[in-house]
Amino acid sequence: MPVAQMGVPEEEPEDQDWVSSHIKPLAERLGEAFDVVRRQNKIGMLRQKIQYDKNTKLVTFSEGDYIYLKEMTVGVGKSKKFRNKWRGPYLITRRFSYLNYQIQIKSGKYTTVNVNPIKKCHKLPGKAKDIKNRASITPERNFSDDDWNDSDN
Repeated sequence: MPVAQMGVPEEEPEDQDWVSSHIKPLAERLGEAFDVVRRQNKIGMLRQKIQYDKNTKLVTFSEGDYIYLKEMTVGVGKSKKFRNKWRGPYLITRRFSYLNYQIQIKSGKYTTVNVNPIKKCHKLPGKAKDIKNRASITPERNFSDDDWNDSDN
């Protein structure tokens, strides 16, 4: 139905001038408000970045380092509480950037990982050799059965 038939009078040309003169300043104010909000968001994001960077340290690894890889998923039917969170140690075979590294998972199998879920392995793999070497070391003092019996009293 046309507007005139519904009982609403047709707009006069004077009313259209009033509407257009009202819309233009309103659009300008909304644009200014949008710019203010955009600046405030940038300031807020900058503050968040500064706060985040306070506790962040750049960790770099080199080829030949051993690392542990954090396991992010738990798996169906497994307890998060009792799982081992770190897998490895794995050997870093290539450095793409200070953020991305290639590690050797198995013999001949490699994957690329980000620096965030990895940590340095301070004790090189070869635990069996260390245990054998420690077992062969004898204490400087040999204890007799009497020494052990005296400590129980």
